Amino acid sequence: MSALSDGGLAWLTQPWVVTILCVMSAVVMERLLPLRRVSHPIGIFFIIAHQMSLAVAKVHHKPALWMGVFCWLILVLPIVAIIAFLLQLAEYRVLLEGILLWLCIAQFGVSNITKRVYGYLLRDKKQLARDTLAPYVLRETNTLSPLGIAKTHAEMLILRHFQQVIVTIFWFVLFGIEAALVYRLTLELQQAFNTKKIEFKEAGILLLWISRFFQWPVAALYTFCIWLFHPQKVWQALAVLAHKNPSNLVLASIGKSIGCQFCGPAIYSGKKIRTAKCGDVFPLKLDHLRLIKPQQNLYLSTFLIVCIALALVVH
Repeated sequence: MSALSDGGLAWLTQPWVVTILCVMSAVVMERLLPLRRVSHPIGIFFIIAHQMSLAVAKVHHKPALWMGVFCWLILVLPIVAIIAFLLQLAEYRVLLEGILLWLCIAQFGVSNITKRVYGYLLRDKKQLARDTLAPYVLRETNTLSPLGIAKTHAEMLILRHFQQVIVTIFWFVLFGIEAALVYRLTLELQQAFNTKKIEFKEAGILLLWISRFFQWPVAALYTFCIWLFHPQKVWQALAVLAHKNPSNLVLASIGKSIGCQFCGPAIYSGKKIRTAKCGDVFPLKLDHLRLIKPQQNLYLSTFLIVCIALALVVH
C-alpha cells in the first residue's frame, strides 16, 4: 500500500475502486473465458439441486410448501457460511472475491449459441435450432415454429443476462460477495424447483418469492437504465403491462425498445401456460436476435456507471 501511496496511486486501494475493478474484471473474464455448465461450480450446484428436487418429487408426489425453503436452508446457507468463513482467513481476499464474482455471473457461454441458432434458422434447419436451444430453456421446443424458436431464444438471452449478471452485480456492489452468492445459489435452486413444473407448483413458490425479493429493486434500476435511451417507449410499455414482475418489467422495456413482442403461450411439461404479452405490438423477427447483444452491452455499461455511483455511496 505504501508503494501505491508513494506513486500517487493510493486511490486504487479505496473500497469503491476495488469493488468496481472486481466487477469489471469479472465481466471481462466471463466474456473471454466462459465455462461449460458441467465443469462450473455453479453448474455443479445446480446438478445437485436438480437431483435433490427429483428425490423430493419421488418421495412426495406434490411436495409441501416448506420443502423448497428447507432445501434452501440446508444447501445455500451452509455453502455461503463456509465460503464467508474461508474469506476471513484469506490473505488475498480481494482476488478471491473477484474470482467468486466471475463464477457467480456465469452464463455458461449462452450468448455464443446465438450465431448457431440464427444460422440454422436462416438455412431452414428448424430441428437443429430446436436441439441447440432445448438444453437452455425449460419450455418444450419440439413444436416451436421458426419464429417461436427465435422468440424463445431472445427471451432466454434477455432474462439470463438480467437474472444471472445484472442482479448479481448489484448485490455484490451493495453488500459484497456473500450477498451475491446467496442470490445466485438461490436462483439456481429456484430453477431446480421451478413452479412451471407441475410437481413443484407449491414447493417452489417460496423460492420464487425469495428470488424476486432480490430481483425487484434491480429490475427497477435496470429499467431506468433502459429508459434513459428510450424514455417514451419504456413508459408506453410499462403503462400497458398487465402482470408486473421483475422479468416482465425487463422484457417489456427491451421488447419495446427493439420493436418486438415477448411472452404469450408456451408449453411446460406438456401443459400450455399463457402469459400476458408485453413489449411492442409487432411480432419478433429473426433479425431482432442480432439487436439484443448490442443493446445489452449498452445497458450493461450504463448499469456499471450507476454501480460506480452506488459504490461511492455505500463504501
